[in-house]
Amino acid sequence: MTVSFGRAMRSNVNLLIGVAGPSGSGKTFSALRLASGISDGAPFAVIDTERGRSKHYADQFTFDVAEMDNEIDKPFAPARYLEAIEAADKAGYPCIVVDSMSHSWAGDGGCQDIHDAALSRM
Repeated sequence: MTVSFGRAMRSNVNLLIGVAGPSGSGKTFSALRLASGISDGAPFAVIDTERGRSKHYADQFTFDVAEMDNEIDKPFAPARYLEAIEAADKAGYPCIVVDSMSHSWAGDGGCQDIHDAALSRM
């Protein structure tokens, strides 16, 4: 086997950043600050599953928001997250904040519900 090396070059790669902390620790605000810096002040997208929590900071940051709450029977299915992320990407936002992903696991229609339904079928 021949091993070859080539010069590393910076390319246009997406960042995937997770922000973790206890309730009230500033995760949403920190994510919005990061997104504002990454987008260099341009409007960015927020996919909000926290009942509009991001709107508390609308006077401090420039962003567009899509709320994933009670829109359909199973609002937190992983496919809905993908749909929202793809829509934000297609719209050309320089940065997408998802606040929060925990609902995709434990929320109505999330992975835990999908798992439980599959287990029941077995």
